[in-house]
Amino acid sequence: MAESPHVRRRFNLRLWLGVALTSLMLFLALFGPVLAPYPEDYAERLEVHQTPEGPETVYAPRPPSTRHWLGTDRWGYDMLTLIMYGARFTIFTAFGVAVLRVILGGAAGLVGGLRGGPRPAEGTGSRSPAGRSGVLSALPAFLVVFLAMFGINFASPLPPLQLVLIQAGLMMLVGLPSVAAVVRAKTRQLSGQPFVTAAVALGAGRRHIGRRHLLPLLREDLLLLVLSETILALNLLGQLGIFQLFLGGTRVSMDPIMYYSITHEWAGLIGQARASIQANQWTVLAPMGAFIVAVLGLFFLLRGLEEYFRTHQGAPSRL
Repeated sequence: MAESPHVRRRFNLRLWLGVALTSLMLFLALFGPVLAPYPEDYAERLEVHQTPEGPETVYAPRPPSTRHWLGTDRWGYDMLTLIMYGARFTIFTAFGVAVLRVILGGAAGLVGGLRGGPRPAEGTGSRSPAGRSGVLSALPAFLVVFLAMFGINFASPLPPLQLVLIQAGLMMLVGLPSVAAVVRAKTRQLSGQPFVTAAVALGAGRRHIGRRHLLPLLREDLLLLVLSETILALNLLGQLGIFQLFLGGTRVSMDPIMYYSITHEWAGLIGQARASIQANQWTVLAPMGAFIVAVLGLFFLLRGLEEYFRTHQGAPSRL
């Protein structure tokens, strides 16, 4: 027996999961430093325990316990505290990069599409934002950002916030052409619709057509595009973190050579601890878990919204 549309609308599990997980990540980004169990600079490099044989000195890193729920890293810093402090850099940077890509790339694509004239809807080859993830997260984008930041990111004299802004700007720029191309193709497709042709015949200018006729039709697609680009920005942060290029700066210590993140962003926490995956797994798994939850939350939200638009408003135009 076929399921009624009303039942499907009430049971959009992916949308609710996406809203819950994404809200949790935003909550951590906003209030993480306030709710962190320890100050950011608090470290327990050693602990002395009383045993039947006498005092015993235990050195960091320490595994998860009631005192440190996610354990401590090699320097004795509480992992939960570092994750909560680093959430704001990870989440807000990825989201800011995505929003700027869509605003600037979308504006360029809209103008280019209006100037290029209409295109038939059939055979346009346009795809949804989720379908482009593999292309936009390819190696060239990583190389551009890595090579541009390599000379200033390691032991940099620049303050962390300035490094964050520089890297975010580069991450935004590498995604602009692809966003503009997709929005341009969609704009050209919509420009062939009868209502747009009628507006042109009545003497409406490009700006009026874009603002009053095309933008309302693109709103859903642009929202989905923001979520997709946020996922791609997180993926790019993860790729850079694996190669010790951490958002906000990479500090290097010698003898032995170690790299660690100044801002404690999640990709940096993963990258600085990857050499300890066999001995001290919690130092990698804790930030990796937070990173995966953020990506999954955005992915479920993206898919859930696609289903919501499809069941509530008919099949929307897809980018």
